[in-house]
Amino acid sequence: MHASIGINSIIASLVLAVAGSIVWGQDSGRDTATASADTTLTAIRMDAFGNSFDGTKGKGGGSNCGSCAKAAASSHNTLFYANDFDYLCNSCGSSYLGDRFKRLAVGNCWIVDVGGQYRLRFHSENNISNDPAVTNALGLTGDDDDFLLHRTRFYVNAEYGSHLRFYGEMLDAERQGGTGGPRSIEENRADIQNLFIELKGINVGCGVLGARVGRQELVLGAQRLVSPLDWANSRRTFDGARLMWQGDVWDVDAFWLRPMKRNAAHRTSLDAPNLDRQIYGTYATYKGLCRNHLEAYWLAIDYDDVGAAGIRYDTFGARYWGGTGEWLFEFEGGVQVGKNSDGSDHSAGFVTAGLGRKFACAPHAPTLWAYYDWASGDNTIGNGFHHYEPLAHKYLGFMDIFGRRNIQDFNLRATAQLNEKTKLLLWYHYFRLANQNDVPYNLSMTNFAGLAGPSGSKDLGHEVDLVLTRSLTPRSSVLFGYSHFFAGNYYATTAGVPINADADFTYVQWHLNF
Repeated sequence: MHASIGINSIIASLVLAVAGSIVWGQDSGRDTATASADTTLTAIRMDAFGNSFDGTKGKGGGSNCGSCAKAAASSHNTLFYANDFDYLCNSCGSSYLGDRFKRLAVGNCWIVDVGGQYRLRFHSENNISNDPAVTNALGLTGDDDDFLLHRTRFYVNAEYGSHLRFYGEMLDAERQGGTGGPRSIEENRADIQNLFIELKGINVGCGVLGARVGRQELVLGAQRLVSPLDWANSRRTFDGARLMWQGDVWDVDAFWLRPMKRNAAHRTSLDAPNLDRQIYGTYATYKGLCRNHLEAYWLAIDYDDVGAAGIRYDTFGARYWGGTGEWLFEFEGGVQVGKNSDGSDHSAGFVTAGLGRKFACAPHAPTLWAYYDWASGDNTIGNGFHHYEPLAHKYLGFMDIFGRRNIQDFNLRATAQLNEKTKLLLWYHYFRLANQNDVPYNLSMTNFAGLAGPSGSKDLGHEVDLVLTRSLTPRSSVLFGYSHFFAGNYYATTAGVPINADADFTYVQWHLNF
């Protein structure tokens, strides 16, 4: 049965969204640009290939209100410590919510930014909610629930001269309503999300070196392996150190980090790093290509709390993307080696290949993509490819039924700009198992419903995702989403599945940056 959420909470949500539209939409200078938010439900700004970018950086000067609005819309990154308020240093002539607390001069050497975000999302989940009766409690569970998610972030960025920076950020995430308990990614009360000291802009040889020590979020490339997971109410963060070198041809990051312990036992206490887990490696970006882009990486995890002996994996991968004319492409893949939790040798891999085309002269300027995603399984349960700490929500269906292990995903994506402020996203997925002797896996890399192979069929099913994003102001937007999963033959032919039925996911999200 569907759980009932308080009518007052629903009314409050609608009032907040409408009030934001009315109050902030009255000033024409504040209402001239769409928020630069990716329509795949994450706050990070992406190009068509999933690469982080800021298309208006440094263009907020002058008295042109349109330029100011674009700069204001693009000022907030998915990593708030990478926000850019340089447009405020020019005589823009327009002001937006929170601007008066940015680029504040304190004394002779300090520049301070203070700001944050409030986000509200309503979920209605049919057959995919957490069910304590289902082992691992994720995927197609047969359980329903309705609830609200609230998230508030506050940050202080303090720069001393051009070489030293302190950054701190608080996050409060709460789930309200519903019959089931919150998922681990849904609730984390009043915790420290980022707290680090950074040295930057140090000239070393033919490049510039920076270093960051402390609690910090991390984005690597298209976030298929490492991401702060902005879709999650609680977001992901790490404790550790990072070196960042920028050269003429190569940019190279090297890091060693530990993820936070975020589970039911830590929702109301300050998080501590998980001393049983560490992630480290190097990530390099080649800048010598005229039109296309190349990244290469080595990423390693040591998770001693997985299985009897823990897992130790090394992933060697690369990503190449770009385009010519109206044609676009993206390729990413990697091989993964190491030791499994049963002590056996680990050998796995993943591939993503996509071909797209822009129709810039067509009505609404649509862009179409065709993708194929593959991640290896194994004849032994749990020994297939491991997706590390990813933004899984972006790529393998917005219903979050499957993780990137023992999976094939044939998918088609279409985006369109319906008007200046409204974007449409339509995404179709066809999921199949890569190895029928293995099983489907959840986002937590646990086997679905605790099942063991072999599976009755490779045919997992189809998913259709529809998202409409409406920009209210340069600092606020509302998002409407609906997804439907058509259960495949796997659920009809495999013993022990919790349910053989379709599933639905409806959600509404509003956010305000300040």
